[in-house]
Amino acid sequence: MLTGEVIPVAKTLGDDVLGGTLNQHGAFLMRATSVGRDTALSQILALVQEAQLSKPPIQRFADRLASLFTPCVMLLATVVSAAWLAAGLCGWIPSSYLSRA
Repeated sequence: MLTGEVIPVAKTLGDDVLGGTLNQHGAFLMRATSVGRDTALSQILALVQEAQLSKPPIQRFADRLASLFTPCVMLLATVVSAAWLAAGLCGWIPSSYLSRA
């Protein structure tokens, strides 16, 4: 199951077997040497989870850039809008710039 073997692999006395091992002939006595978090499957799941949660350096850079870029654009848009509003209210905009409607 965990090894990805497509054909059965013979085991002899003293060999390790993993969860999902198929017993084809007879019976055998098995002793659990790893349980819970110590199992191979649990360790694989922990590695996959860690890989999914970690970000590569370029992703961290992109997140940092986006966190700075968006507020800067919003601030610039607010300042420009306020400047045009002030210019219009103070009469600094030539009448030729204004629509005739």
